[in-house]
Amino acid sequence: MKYKILINYNRKIKLSLKNRFVYSKLKNNINKIIFKTSRIVLFFLKYFAIIIRPFLPKIEAEKCDILVWGNSESHIKRSNKIWNLLREKNYNVKIIIPGQKRFLTKYIFKYKINFNPKVHYEIFFHHAFASYLTQKFDFKIICDYHNYEVTSALIKQELSVSQKSIFIPHGKIRNSIRHSCFTFDYYLVFGESSIEKIKENKFRLGSTKLIKTGSAFIPSTYILKPNNNFKNILFFSNWAVSYHPESKRGFEIVVNWAKQHPEYNLFIRLHPLEDGIYVKEKTTTIKNITVQDKSLTLKQSLENVSLTIATGSNASIEAAVMNRPSIVALDKDYNPNSNDVFESDSNFYLEKYFPERARNSEQLQTRIEQIFNNYEFYLKNCSEYVKYHLEYTTDASHYITEIIEKIYLGKNDFPYTEIQSI
Repeated sequence: MKYKILINYNRKIKLSLKNRFVYSKLKNNINKIIFKTSRIVLFFLKYFAIIIRPFLPKIEAEKCDILVWGNSESHIKRSNKIWNLLREKNYNVKIIIPGQKRFLTKYIFKYKINFNPKVHYEIFFHHAFASYLTQKFDFKIICDYHNYEVTSALIKQELSVSQKSIFIPHGKIRNSIRHSCFTFDYYLVFGESSIEKIKENKFRLGSTKLIKTGSAFIPSTYILKPNNNFKNILFFSNWAVSYHPESKRGFEIVVNWAKQHPEYNLFIRLHPLEDGIYVKEKTTTIKNITVQDKSLTLKQSLENVSLTIATGSNASIEAAVMNRPSIVALDKDYNPNSNDVFESDSNFYLEKYFPERARNSEQLQTRIEQIFNNYEFYLKNCSEYVKYHLEYTTDASHYITEIIEKIYLGKNDFPYTEIQSI
């Protein structure tokens, strides 16, 4: 069956995401009921879509040179320089962000889409949305921000020979099932560490060309001199800090440390996807903790601090670019043989360049003293850490723009690494 591999891939991804978090028995049972109910609904919605298709209006195609399929407003905004640079070169760039809820079913009931009614209901709406994109927009290149969507694989199947797909990363690529979709013609990565992790990944869907470009999210203004004010420290919060056990424990270690050491000022930078309610509730009475406003840029967050604390984050790379070392606060043993980045210590390798993780508040104080007593050494390690992760340290947007233009013009005169499906 043509779509069998994609059906199995989609099931594996959903199972992996489901197992990512630890829920109560009641919550698990509720999730199972919701999942089974949603499968039944999808089954009937598929046939409803087939029945009403003849009565829907035809799609009026929009012509553009480059279609950008974003996964969030935040990621598009942070990488918008690429698209502005291409517009300055007179390329017609169209950006769409369908939204995270029900976007797959939104268009199939709105337009007469030419889809394959034989596609299995589990991936039917992914297929239908892919068909919608390729019928609604007449483009030569699609730039896709999604790193484990079966939709991306289905979009690739819908493209003509002259059309090309490019993956745009919003973070370092991990050896993980969540970074396993390589059904793109070209796959941009931050640097060498991402290529190493991809080669280690034993679960790869699709073949592609890997191109080291650096991060479009780090502008040329992200330059700071070292700060020797050793009283100010920044903690990078996690989007799942309120309910994921590992993230919550890391947060608790940092908060307990702040309570025990009022001589330090702790600033907390919220994750872009985090509402901050939980963090503010837990820190509102602690005088030496300040939750920063989300309007601050990362550079502004880092200006007056000398050190950052993370549980594992791309922000640690950007902090190192701006001469700010990091410490890991995480109370967990890892399985180095696991293919899941959340189960193995194979993501950012922070502990290779900075102190061993702190599993409690006492160890965190020891690690902080270790860095401040050897600050020049760890500043040097910041440079090595950045070199490992990023091909271009600041303003990679110009190089990414150059790559996209060359692909558009059919030129492959740039370095890349080919990988095959496993």
